[in-house]
Amino acid sequence: MRKWFHGGWQAGRCATLLLLAVPALAQVESQGHGQLTLGLGQASAPFGNVAAGVAEGSTSVPTSTAHSIGWRIAGGFQFWDYMSGQVGISYANRLHSSAPYLATDEITATTTISIIEAVLVAHVPLARWVRVDVTGGGAVTVSDTTLGTRQGSNLPPSQNNPVHVRKYGGTGGVDLEWRLSDEYSLIVGDHFYPGVGSASKTGAGHGTASILYGGVHIQF
Repeated sequence: MRKWFHGGWQAGRCATLLLLAVPALAQVESQGHGQLTLGLGQASAPFGNVAAGVAEGSTSVPTSTAHSIGWRIAGGFQFWDYMSGQVGISYANRLHSSAPYLATDEITATTTISIIEAVLVAHVPLARWVRVDVTGGGAVTVSDTTLGTRQGSNLPPSQNNPVHVRKYGGTGGVDLEWRLSDEYSLIVGDHFYPGVGSASKTGAGHGTASILYGGVHIQF
């Protein structure tokens, strides 16, 4: 019994020391530092059927996804090795859609999305130079859609142009960092912005936008 107890105590002690040692090995010191993330990639948003909704004068047209170039810039302060606060700006430009209109014309729509977010970021070390960043917080999304026709026909009566929508909601994301040094990391991430646009405005689109990007993370 004593031998079993002694062996178990030794094994538990080793396991405890190992658990304490792994974070120390894995975590690059970050507490008390500022940080800046610069990313460029593909934006996706539910504005692919905007022109069809305007042509039909309906808000019930099924949403579809449009893609464009998007970027994200975020800066903040790491108040703990495993947690930081950030404020970010994201932007997606030239989300296009088109649809037949009248007998021979076509409606065109171009949407831009601007996002301002305030988030908390949990930093989870996987190895000394690799960590996962999990983001959550709030965001303000602003979408602007400019409408036109190929042959100069008038838009449907009472149709707003441009279509402007501002929404308040949440945001979340996951990033993978590969640290090149204590100051610089390569980063890839996917961030989501639910509830952009409006289900009650013709030509607004509505749903979840996202930005899948790669870039650099700077600690200073």
